[in-house]
Amino acid sequence: MASAAVFQSVAGGLVDCRRWTSPLEGAFTMTAKIALVNALSPRALCELLFGKNLLTASFAQVHGRSFLDSVWVAPTARATTAANVMRGFLSSQCGSWASVVASDTRLRLCPSCAELGYQSALFQIDALATCPIHGDSLVVACPLCGAPTPRYALNAEAFQMPMQCTACGAGYGRAWNGTADFSRWSSPPDVTAMRRLARQLRAWHSSSLEWPEASNWLADPDAATSPAQRSHVFHALTTLSGAPRRDGGAVAAWSDRCAPSDACWRGERPRVAIYKAIWRHIIKCHGLNRMRDGFEFNELFYLHSANGAIVPRRSNCPPCLHAFVLWTKRCELGEPHGLRRWQGGSTSRGYRYALGLHPKLLRWPSDVSVSDRLWGHFVWRCFVEDLWTAQRWQAATASLGDPLERGNASDAGTQAKRARFMEYLTIWMSRMSPQLEFFPSGLSYFSSLQGSRHRQVTLLAIRRPEGGFHDAA
Repeated sequence: MASAAVFQSVAGGLVDCRRWTSPLEGAFTMTAKIALVNALSPRALCELLFGKNLLTASFAQVHGRSFLDSVWVAPTARATTAANVMRGFLSSQCGSWASVVASDTRLRLCPSCAELGYQSALFQIDALATCPIHGDSLVVACPLCGAPTPRYALNAEAFQMPMQCTACGAGYGRAWNGTADFSRWSSPPDVTAMRRLARQLRAWHSSSLEWPEASNWLADPDAATSPAQRSHVFHALTTLSGAPRRDGGAVAAWSDRCAPSDACWRGERPRVAIYKAIWRHIIKCHGLNRMRDGFEFNELFYLHSANGAIVPRRSNCPPCLHAFVLWTKRCELGEPHGLRRWQGGSTSRGYRYALGLHPKLLRWPSDVSVSDRLWGHFVWRCFVEDLWTAQRWQAATASLGDPLERGNASDAGTQAKRARFMEYLTIWMSRMSPQLEFFPSGLSYFSSLQGSRHRQVTLLAIRRPEGGFHDAA
């Protein structure tokens, strides 16, 4: 049994564990050590340490007692042992960015660190796949039975037996055997890489970045969006901060110094000219001129009467044509006419349309005025996003043929294909409907203060592997 000199009694009657914690250790293992040393139940631990009641359940995206952000901790708890644990919350490193780059769904562990009794809140960042210290893959399952780890939060499941599997009872490392095994709690050999990452996060915390739509930035509706989304946000912030990127160029960014007024927007005519130039470029690069005379929207596309989603009637519709129709409907006023929405003069069939751009497009973004150059980048990237959507849609539905065009609706095979088709449509509907998603959710922007009158506005997009030359424009 340890002598009285080893333990230090602190305000609130709890024994402190600072001597067994390590640099950049997370609040989860720090709290686990306090629980074991003081022999506290989860309820007593939450009340004594953080001044809050233990939640019996929490189904929110971020747990009510999450170790990502300390906003839930009672102010009175700061004077107790909690003051030391607060350093282990991820928000102490990156502030409010914690919940948009990291998750508390599962405790993420480095097996080698767990052997030492160590886990860092930095491991909860979704973009971090391996431990910066050991290079081990971060895991979210028991190494013995494979049961998932608990939430990264103070709850009954996680702290009834701290750092032990809730299914088989095995410890998440040799340092965790259900007792206060002080001899096994030690620091990792070298935390230099962790310190480098922590400095990067603190730079975000101290900057004047404003990105209110970060949580709405959706790269792919057909995937596990939340982890991928948080990874993209992390890489975007890394791009802006100038830190070395490890994402292989997955995030593209364009910046402009812009005024918080209408000073940068000289009117509608320059932007109409930019749009026309992009329109002609798309027509030329994709050879859409040869489809112009035979183009009839209602013969080639369905227009959903309720939400305005546009999908091809036939599986052999060129993705570039589908994308062009989506893009023009997103940008222009009036009914979708696609290739014959406007032209410089009358055609052999006598069609002539006046061009009117949607006010939402002309005034993008709504909270700050950007230069015509950055606006042009945004309009171009809208088409790239729509092209990617059209390519993904064709790849997903090509094997189904044309189930909505077939006359024999009672055929079992046709009904199965229709059901599958409608399932894909439900997933991708917002991407193909300017009514539901006026601007593609794969685009976003944030701003940072540059002096007293100007802000740096940065447009963000995901680099798409499809359509090669588009990302080079």
